[in-house]
Amino acid sequence: MAEKTEDLAMEGFKEHRWTHEEIGRFWDFESTREHNYYSLKHGRAIYKLVQPYIKNDLMAIDYGCGQGHMLSILSQYFKGVGGLEFSPESVKNVEDSLKHLNNFIGAKLVGDIHEQLGVSGDISLLTCIEVIEHMYDEDLEMCLDNILARLNNDSVAIFTTPNDEDRSNSMIMDPSTGELFHRWQHVRSFSKTSLKSKLESKGFEVLAVLETDFRVPNSGPLILLAKLFRKLTGKSAKQPNLVAIAKKR
Repeated sequence: MAEKTEDLAMEGFKEHRWTHEEIGRFWDFESTREHNYYSLKHGRAIYKLVQPYIKNDLMAIDYGCGQGHMLSILSQYFKGVGGLEFSPESVKNVEDSLKHLNNFIGAKLVGDIHEQLGVSGDISLLTCIEVIEHMYDEDLEMCLDNILARLNNDSVAIFTTPNDEDRSNSMIMDPSTGELFHRWQHVRSFSKTSLKSKLESKGFEVLAVLETDFRVPNSGPLILLAKLFRKLTGKSAKQPNLVAIAKKR
């Protein structure tokens, strides 16, 4: 399935188009509900999956760092870690919660003209965890350009996003306007093919695009049962998560 960004027409309802102010307000609120953050639940599994692609341990940057959960994990493996974030409230929270780490170099707002988080020659890993599905075209273009500009020849960039998400399953109707919006502010969906194509069109060399399920461990009884079920039934369940590993071309 191709990348989808069109409005969802559901029984005559119009999909709401988010402004930057609304997005900031939404995520400032969600920053108070820490248990919902993706990296808190799956950050370690993500790092374990992509670790073989990482060449050195100089610096890791998390683009769209939320409450800093991924940075906390990465701080155990890299000499320096820093975050870029869209929400001023989240930047403040990350600065407060990670200031005790000796290798934390800070968190800054995306687009801050004074933002300085390392130089490209120092960056080993740049993660972008569950961010790109929240962006309309213009913001996505700027995001990918910004990430690519930070990479050096040894850097690796990691992008995660839902796999071919049917956004209609998570739509909510705003009773004050009658418009629909996605519960988690997703405005687009990617397939394995469209994600690879998008990254390549922006100048990335895509090393791999992996379909996986972070809810299930990579080993142990649960994964063995899942494999046995697929073998006995001949059915292969769709994996809900995409992980793209890329570098500068």
